[in-house]
Amino acid sequence: MDPKIQILIEQRLKTLQLIIMAAVMSLVAYVGIAFMLISQEAIEPMSIPSTLLPILGGFAVSILFTASLIVKAMIGKARRIMPPADRLGPYQAAMIVGVALRESAGVIGLVLTLLTGSLLWVCLLSALAAFAILSNFPTRSALENLVQDAPPIV
Repeated sequence: MDPKIQILIEQRLKTLQLIIMAAVMSLVAYVGIAFMLISQEAIEPMSIPSTLLPILGGFAVSILFTASLIVKAMIGKARRIMPPADRLGPYQAAMIVGVALRESAGVIGLVLTLLTGSLLWVCLLSALAAFAILSNFPTRSALENLVQDAPPIV
């Protein structure tokens, strides 16, 4: 493989890894903030409609599944780009969109915790989001396969 492409792959991979780790650390921060606010009794649970909690919780979980579909579609589109070396940017964009969508489940968990005063929401949704983010961790081999001069996948 061309050394210039290897350097591009390495740069993209390191950037994606930093973004992913920052997102996971944000999820940990959401849990920490919620824990601190609850332990200081700074949150007063609100009376909210009983249907709101399952709706928001379900929405957060559906975001995790939808993110996978969106990323898959974006990567599929990137695979059709010629020349193959130009696929790295769209691939990186797809991964960043996926991380942002998945992290939003943790944000919804934080909101639900602030509304209810229960740590369960932020812990559960942040854990699910972190698992979804880390299960889609980019690898060098995935990037190398992406730029191979093969016929585009339709």
